Amino acid sequence: MKLTPEQNTAVAGWIAAGDSLSSVQKKLRETFELSFTYMDVRFLVDDLDLTLVDAKPKADTSDLSKAPPPPAAQPARAAAGELDDELDAAPAANGDAPAADDADPPPPVLATCNSTRTT
Repeated sequence: MKLTPEQNTAVAGWIAAGDSLSSVQKKLRETFELSFTYMDVRFLVDDLDLTLVDAKPKADTSDLSKAPPPPAAQPARAAAGELDDELDAAPAANGDAPAADDADPPPPVLATCNSTRTT
């Protein structure tokens, strides 16, 4: 389908303003009462040698090399020997002497009753 020079200028203006192909398709229908498929609009833009303008470039989350660097490491508070002394001196969560590994609780104990007595 051929467009008039006025319609070509309008399409060029819309593309230069950053409109998407679907937006141009809608504007052609509303402004000039022309029905184009999405692919027709794509071919029209190519025929007019127009380049789509990406209004806001989206961040590429698939490329990890563009990710911000991790935060800098915290400076050590004390020498390794001093930290071990602090950990040994810290009370355990239950008030008993500190265990080697308080982070993992003991596995639960399952109690069973095989009583046959009834009341």
